[in-house]
Amino acid sequence: MTLAGLLADAHSLADIAREEASNFRSDFGYNFPLQCLADRVAMYIHAYTPYSAVRPFGSGFMLGSYSVNDGAQLYIRSFIWKLGLCHCQSQANNKR
Repeated sequence: MTLAGLLADAHSLADIAREEASNFRSDFGYNFPLQCLADRVAMYIHAYTPYSAVRPFGSGFMLGSYSVNDGAQLYIRSFIWKLGLCHCQSQANNKR
């Protein structure tokens, strides 16, 4: 997880992601799929955005993972953009 923006908001988002992943693992016994984790954190950010009574988050995040089944995944949630999956590909020794 990489965070950018206001430091206090970034720490809060990291804590939310950590808690969500920990709760999922303790409840179900396996790792939280990255897409679901990114969606949960993005929904939490969105909950603070449309209301004028609370200050929206001033931080964005990038979540990345690698698995044998899904390959490399990178999800980005910025201040302005919605949550999106980036299609990434690594290149080692000029092989794809």
